[in-house]
Amino acid sequence: MLDAFSNKLKDIVKSIRKLSIVDIEKVNELLDELTSALIEADVNIDLAIAMVNKVRENALNEKLPPAVSRLDYVIKIIHDELINLLGKKNYPFEPDQNKLNILMFVGVQGSGKTTTIAKSALYWKRRGLNPGIIGADTFRPGAYIQLKQLVESHDIEVFGEEKTKQDSEKIAQKGIKYFKEKTKVNLIFIDTSGRHKEEKGLLKEMERIAKKINSDEIILVIDATMGQNAFSQANAFNATTKIGSIIVSKMDGTARGGGALSAVAATGSKIRYIGTGEKTDDFERFDPERFVERLLGRGDISGILEKVTNAGMFDQSEDIIEAFKKGKINLRIWRSQMESFSKMGSLGKLLSMFPGMGSKLPAGFDQTSKESLKKIIAITNSMTAEELDDLHPSKKLKQSRRERVAKGSGTTTQDVQGLLKNYEMAVNAMKRLRKDRGKGKGMLGGLGGLDGGNFPGME
Repeated sequence: MLDAFSNKLKDIVKSIRKLSIVDIEKVNELLDELTSALIEADVNIDLAIAMVNKVRENALNEKLPPAVSRLDYVIKIIHDELINLLGKKNYPFEPDQNKLNILMFVGVQGSGKTTTIAKSALYWKRRGLNPGIIGADTFRPGAYIQLKQLVESHDIEVFGEEKTKQDSEKIAQKGIKYFKEKTKVNLIFIDTSGRHKEEKGLLKEMERIAKKINSDEIILVIDATMGQNAFSQANAFNATTKIGSIIVSKMDGTARGGGALSAVAATGSKIRYIGTGEKTDDFERFDPERFVERLLGRGDISGILEKVTNAGMFDQSEDIIEAFKKGKINLRIWRSQMESFSKMGSLGKLLSMFPGMGSKLPAGFDQTSKESLKKIIAITNSMTAEELDDLHPSKKLKQSRRERVAKGSGTTTQDVQGLLKNYEMAVNAMKRLRKDRGKGKGMLGGLGGLDGGNFPGME
């Protein structure tokens, strides 16, 4: 997301850090570069200039305590003002698990509304709720079928009719009645007609349906490719409903996402989530501070933990947890956690959330990492139980053993050596993370060395 802007931002920060003294002229040149980078990301020019002017005023003129470096303070203010530009804070949705929660989704034609509903339903199912979907988009042929296809493998029920002449509100009412009376669903997502190409007609229909179904929240889906043009749509929506929030979709496919986010934030609207890809897993809570941390290349460890924990992919047996706490990770455990990560979708997107990793992943990383995982499984399947359980397998697997494992797995001794080196990097990374964070979150170390340099097949 916003890779070009992120790279320019990191270059600007790096240039500021390289200054040995506070060179006001040079700092101003770099801040001019920041203005240009924001405008290239389709941030409204007035918003971009106003933000950078705040940085100049606060960072260069404010009196600082003796222990605070002026250059470090410039970087801090850039960080803080970017967060302000993107809405200052996150707005978590907190459904009441003891009642039926009803969310109505609206969006102009082509906004990605239907896919976003499927992503939202899966997101909350993984957090312990029992979602159901009502396909009330009676205008677009195939919307109901699309919803069913997106969520059928996740055991999420979709209510609707494939061919119907009924109005959206009638389908919605029937669906609510069905879920209330015949299921244990406690969170309903309603897909409404995306027939409108502009917000005026959309909002009129939204008000009409909202009166009939008494929804707890109305969610507008905005396409990130709109860039700063999202302002008018978000502003009109925000003025129409007091129970509204916004999801910005398609953040992965455009350089204009920064413009869309800043434009929506400028209206005072609540941005709850963003869509980051085509898969149902490509969906995350929007937190301006965490988002800026990733833009700056500092990673998003909280986001990683939230993603992997809520996905429920990891072996959380007492033996495994204890091994991570003590840092005693053998090849058997490491392999199982690698397999768990692979089930979560794009490893590249997950790794981009690690500090400093976003710009280091080579082209075609996801495909290469899948092929490498196959080699890991083949190589470790050719090892003995004693070798898999050893905490120092590089010492145990001398050349003769490596040749035996390579022959048994259909790989090379170089592949076996690469795996052992990668395993050691993973364990060391886990130990560093435990030391830095002090929380024993060792599962993250399972991805150590995935920058393409040491995986078998990734040389």
